[in-house]
Amino acid sequence: MTEYETMTAYGFTPLDGSRAAHGNPALVVFCDADMGDAEMERIAREGEVELLGERIPPPITCFVSPVDVENNAFAIKYSFCDGTPVAVCGHGSVCAVRAVRAQ
Repeated sequence: MTEYETMTAYGFTPLDGSRAAHGNPALVVFCDADMGDAEMERIAREGEVELLGERIPPPITCFVSPVDVENNAFAIKYSFCDGTPVAVCGHGSVCAVRAVRAQ
């Protein structure tokens, strides 16, 4: 099984960490663009994030793959916690950007 770098990001928490995590978390998975649908579904179903001291299924999982890193271009795919693909997610996009910036 391939190992992927992951990160929990919070869309509505200060970047400086001055407050406890709250709001919509997302599991961000850094992967190659050719990751298959079955693998994305598995990761979304098995993923967990921490929210206020509890481990919960992520409301959204973001799969981020580099397109042109030097020009800050990345592809993002989204899945609900049951593995269902989603076309777009506002808080998932915010979380994906936070995760990329943290790298």
